[in-house]
Amino acid sequence: MTNTKMLENVYVMLEEAIDIMQPESEEQANNIKNLLLNHDFCFGRTIAALKSDIQAETSKKTGRSAQLSAAKRMIKEAKKNMSHRPGFHGAWIGEDEKQYINSGYYAVRFNQPMELTKSEGDEGATERIINNAYDGLELKLPEESTVKTMIIKHNAKCSHIKPKDRPTCEFDFGENLPVVNAQWLLNTLQALPEAAAKYTTLTAPIFFSSPDGEAVLCPIRK
Repeated sequence: MTNTKMLENVYVMLEEAIDIMQPESEEQANNIKNLLLNHDFCFGRTIAALKSDIQAETSKKTGRSAQLSAAKRMIKEAKKNMSHRPGFHGAWIGEDEKQYINSGYYAVRFNQPMELTKSEGDEGATERIINNAYDGLELKLPEESTVKTMIIKHNAKCSHIKPKDRPTCEFDFGENLPVVNAQWLLNTLQALPEAAAKYTTLTAPIFFSSPDGEAVLCPIRK
């Protein structure tokens, strides 16, 4: 069992422990959770240790292997989000000789092509979308491990719900800033390490740029 899965299971057990105590209000439930998460208790120590291990694993998993894994997840999402458009069910080389993936709600352009399932693409549409999204205000990006932990906690809290019926795990950049799908953000951060981001409005695509390429990610409406 991976550290990520173990952490998710610990969060599930934490929620079950709180339910057993039968708190009378949400405030009381939060107080119990904060108490159990204290380092003096087993839950707190275990979660802290697993988070530390996950962060170490994330730091080690750099380079093309992490990018390749993220790219494959994006292609898998493209097949899910655009099942009726087989031209997007893989990666393709544009006229600029760069590699493109478009999953429907976010897209990436790699400067150096990788070994991925090939598809026909969209005759330059994704290239134009990325090229037109470069301007905007700087948007501070979270650490990859922060987003990953958020997703783990969300999945643990929703473990009683079938995956296909679970609410979206959202990452909110802050007041008057965009909200995005946390998993799509994580995929983008892993696809383009050391990326910087810019945004224009709460609904316009966020633009990512890095030495490895560029990407756009559509926000969720607040």
